[in-house]
Amino acid sequence: MSAWLDKKFNKGPLRFIPHLVGVQSVRSFWWTSFLILFVYFVTFISIHSKNKAQSIVEGKQRQILVDSIATSGTDAEYSLLGTSINYAFLYNHQTKNTLILPLESINSLAPKRSIKQTSLPVITKPE
Repeated sequence: MSAWLDKKFNKGPLRFIPHLVGVQSVRSFWWTSFLILFVYFVTFISIHSKNKAQSIVEGKQRQILVDSIATSGTDAEYSLLGTSINYAFLYNHQTKNTLILPLESINSLAPKRSIKQTSLPVITKPE
């Protein structure tokens, strides 16, 4: 890894950065920078994930309607956690469990409309 860092950052405009900072060892500068960035990103991702999970459990995230073989006959409320190439990850608010469905078994996913949105009267012009 050190050889890669030396090869990558000891050329071009980046080779002057350690000298501007006043570091004696170029190699230790890049390792320290890498370590600081790694810790920053791990911390950021963990805090973001925790906040998103908490908002889904509390019901602050938008819920969806799921039409699939696995959910037919149930009137459960789901939130979409995420998707991958082959699967959709859903959170069931009634059972407080995660449901993992293959995308092939899902007919449709649609945002669930609130009662307020669906019961608004339609205003027409009088003739």
